[in-house]
Amino acid sequence: MVRVELYAVVRAHGLKSRLLRRNDYEAIASGEKGLYEHPDYSAVSDRDTLEEKVEKVYRVYVRRVSLLASSTPELSPFLNALLDRLEFENSKIQLRRLAGSEAYALFYPYGRHIGPSRLSTIRSGREVWKALSEVGLVEEVPQLEEGTLADQEFALDLAYYRHLLRGIEASKISRSCKGRLERAALQECALALSYWSSILGFDMVLDAARRTGMGGAGELLQELAVKKWSTVEAERRLAFTIAKTLEKEYPLEAPFLYAFEIYSRLEAKNLERILTGLHLGSSREEVLKYCVIVH
Repeated sequence: MVRVELYAVVRAHGLKSRLLRRNDYEAIASGEKGLYEHPDYSAVSDRDTLEEKVEKVYRVYVRRVSLLASSTPELSPFLNALLDRLEFENSKIQLRRLAGSEAYALFYPYGRHIGPSRLSTIRSGREVWKALSEVGLVEEVPQLEEGTLADQEFALDLAYYRHLLRGIEASKISRSCKGRLERAALQECALALSYWSSILGFDMVLDAARRTGMGGAGELLQELAVKKWSTVEAERRLAFTIAKTLEKEYPLEAPFLYAFEIYSRLEAKNLERILTGLHLGSSREEVLKYCVIVH
């Protein structure tokens, strides 16, 4: 088991060496280099629309994590659960479409359970939840008929982190590594809950976390209660407080895979912001201000 885990971690270290660095981001944001000049993004073309470029960026993220999941079945429940975040995000996009907002928002290019083509045909929020339940992504369909869009998106976030914890538990790794991964997942969940507490109210969010079995994240939320994190601030905390700690403490064990996934996910987000900024004519400084650059 340790040998299989080490094999996956060594591959992840190799993939990490291919992540973009600060000078790469600066060159792309200034227009000095095209994204396609970096080998992992060679499929991106100047002729692509903004939407096509962003889709290709996220395909790189999906490919990286999928490679690790497919090559190490013992860890695939956890690694696939990390990728399944995109299915929950796609579900949010469809809920917004149904609510009349973000009508033209693009789905992420991922669908291990429910592909974007199927999701786009669903015509009610209730049916979105039912589809997620049928494929095992959520354990139960909440009673949200009277809830707002924010209520439903918050419920999806809670459901996702429960799904991630189940993936960790189903993976064949040491109990100590499972415990550390669970702690990291709860820390990340607490960051999401901090965002929702600023919208829905701290007491409501804390109570919902406890009722849905995410009390551990709720306790961590209390530690963050004095701070309302912006999206970028939360991502910086994710990178430098959670991922960096995992990398330092577990450089050759499964928790390093979580750190790598966070780095790769943030790279996709950074590139989406840079590409969007360039499309809108923003300056290099303005674009980079909203990026979380780790290396």
